[in-house]
Amino acid sequence: MKKVIIRLIFILAFVNSQAFAQKESFEEFDTAADEFSDKYMAGPHLIYDCEDKHWVCVADYEKKVCDESREKITLEKKRDLKCTYFKSFKDKKECFNYQLSVITNAVDPAWTCTVPNWRFQDIKFE
Repeated sequence: MKKVIIRLIFILAFVNSQAFAQKESFEEFDTAADEFSDKYMAGPHLIYDCEDKHWVCVADYEKKVCDESREKITLEKKRDLKCTYFKSFKDKKECFNYQLSVITNAVDPAWTCTVPNWRFQDIKFE
């Protein structure tokens, strides 16, 4: 019985330390950092990357590239879009918080990658 209690205390201590470590790493995340991958610079524009299948908040340049790519593919009457622009925010932090909410709510925008004339119509994800 004593061994069971000691093991239980050890397990609870370990789980608690892991939760604390996760909280610390989230607080250390720097939403002000601009460069976070080889492909994107952080910014206030939420897009869905249709090729890599993930949400990302990008800078003005990446949004422009996404818009131009989408226009070109639409004119060519193709359906395999590279990205979908969703919404712009006042800053990167606001975009990041919205991105977290759509990920948390398991919103799947993959269908927008095959509809060339689709545009964001103020859909509420929350």
